[in-house]
Amino acid sequence: MTGIARLVHAAAAGALSAGAAGATGQDAADETGGMPTSPPAEPAAQEDSISVAVDLTVTNSYYFRGIIQEDEGVITQPSATVTADMEGVTGLPFVLYAGIWNSFHDRGTGASDPDDFVSRWYEFDAFAGLETTIERWTLGGGYTLYSSPNGAFGSVDEFFFSAAFDDSDLLPVALSPSAVIALEFGENGADGGSGQGVFLGLGVEPGIDLIEDGPHPVSLSLPLEAGFSLDDYYEGPSGDDDFFGYFRVGANATVGLPVRDGYGDWSLNGGVSLLVLGDSTSDINSGDETDVQIFIGLSGEV
Repeated sequence: MTGIARLVHAAAAGALSAGAAGATGQDAADETGGMPTSPPAEPAAQEDSISVAVDLTVTNSYYFRGIIQEDEGVITQPSATVTADMEGVTGLPFVLYAGIWNSFHDRGTGASDPDDFVSRWYEFDAFAGLETTIERWTLGGGYTLYSSPNGAFGSVDEFFFSAAFDDSDLLPVALSPSAVIALEFGENGADGGSGQGVFLGLGVEPGIDLIEDGPHPVSLSLPLEAGFSLDDYYEGPSGDDDFFGYFRVGANATVGLPVRDGYGDWSLNGGVSLLVLGDSTSDINSGDETDVQIFIGLSGEV
């Protein structure tokens, strides 16, 4: 997951989605390159238009767009996204994606029945979206359902709209700016109040390749992201809507793994980030204004 996907979910450890959401509604949102200009000539090329990305992240805390979910115990967050390049079928430069995102907590966070076998399954998200690339811009939109198998919170429904800009050859170091607007509908909101909140997420992720060649390519990125309430998104316990929700700055490293041809691209990821909370999100977090998050993960795409 990159830019858009992380902003859609804004999950722990800087993997901002479509956890939807993110992404990331969550992560097929990183399609910023050009697409084929003509339909594939052979069936094999058509098959290559479908890809599957999987991720398994372990982190010490989980904040959804700055809203505390859990900061104790071991938190494991697996996800999977299927992406289909539709240009070979429709002749139009569209990408469809759909996926799931989960968060398992060893403390059984908020479980309505601590002895139930699903008590540690805190969150299950399902998301789907559509994207298109126009020159340097990748524009998209979609839907995310946030739900809690262990009954910790009521389901939240959300539409999101995203944009990312490819500045890879315009600056010495690409910033990869992205933005997302998410609109809640239904009965429940992410802040624990009623639905209908509107979220704005902005982010950049400057990065460099430390080692480009060889069996273990290494890259480093410095993601920065911030979340804001455009309308009733960060109401907090007091009910007052705060514009500023959170700011996160991090340092992430990715190390490529050598795998046999035909088995996809795999990498190890790890990083640390500093989270700074606004008034409402700090109140929800028992008054704590900052937190340090650490994560490690395994990602692959086939």
